[in-house]
Amino acid sequence: MFNVASYPQAEFVAADLKRLADQVKRVTGQMTLVGKANPVILTAAYFKCY
Repeated sequence: MFNVASYPQAEFVAADLKRLADQVKRVTGQMTLVGKANPVILTAAYFKCY
């Protein structure tokens, strides 16, 4: 359960981007929820950079 009063923010800090041609396919980093950081890998189905 999230304790929003004590931990009102979630944070993701990217550490690495894996590309295939000109598209980002995977992002690795640290996700902090409820004051605890854990490693995560996000797989991109669609990624648009400006």
